[in-house]
Amino acid sequence: MIQNVPVRDYTYIESGAPSTGFIAQELEAVYPEAVSDYQIHRIVEHHGLRTIPAGTLYKGVLTTTTLEVDEITTETVPETVKTIAPMMLIPILWKAVQEQQAQKDDLDSKCKAYEDRLAALEQAQKASAASAAGALVQEVGLTGSATPTVDEETVKKTADAVLKELGINPWVEITMAEAWEEVEETVPTEVVKTVAKYRPNWETMVTESYTLEEKVVERTPTGRKIKQLRPDARFDENSGKYYKWCGLGGATPSQTAAVLSRLLPTRNLTVVASATDPLKTSSLQPALANSR
Repeated sequence: MIQNVPVRDYTYIESGAPSTGFIAQELEAVYPEAVSDYQIHRIVEHHGLRTIPAGTLYKGVLTTTTLEVDEITTETVPETVKTIAPMMLIPILWKAVQEQQAQKDDLDSKCKAYEDRLAALEQAQKASAASAAGALVQEVGLTGSATPTVDEETVKKTADAVLKELGINPWVEITMAEAWEEVEETVPTEVVKTVAKYRPNWETMVTESYTLEEKVVERTPTGRKIKQLRPDARFDENSGKYYKWCGLGGATPSQTAAVLSRLLPTRNLTVVASATDPLKTSSLQPALANSR
């Protein structure tokens, strides 16, 4: 209701004094209970010629000839104007403030939940990267060792390298099957809904409820299935490859191997891909002492 009533800057015709407020007619169209008719009496002046015959006493003087004089007469004319009852607006404004406060509290609660979720995802990302790096190094082994062993420092450096790379470029290559998902098709449909509203009744001193029909647009299922790109995936038209955003959700061991492959030019590492799985590393040389 409040959004539909503009606040106007205006000037009174008689006094010329500036003011700010509502136009009664605009408020009446939205909230007629706050506007009423008020009758006033306005004095109107009339100008006209009057003939004074000779020998007539006019303003204390006896006329000797016929006179034509400009005479002003007044008339009281009733007029109906509209007036606004400010007290009627207080409950509406009060309720609007309460609704805004409720919306603020809800947004604050959602922000806190998102912050907690973000912190949990970041923690899970670090744990996932460390686990994937450990599994990867355990699988491929270190140069010069027939039965490779993995020390904690190597795993930590590998995990740090993966996390740093994901921070710079969080997009990891995936397959087409991983990039697309099947969802139910929906179409926009306009429907009319009956909503409850409230307004004060100053005669009974209670808040009354009433209903109002509003048009809303909803998504209606068609019963058909369609293919769409996953929200966290993208397609690169230049390379014809699909990528997944792994900045917060962490990376799987195969995705970690893909990230390590990106690090090769700057990390002095060598990754030999498996013939059956390009993302599965079969050897890693040399040790990851310079991975940071």
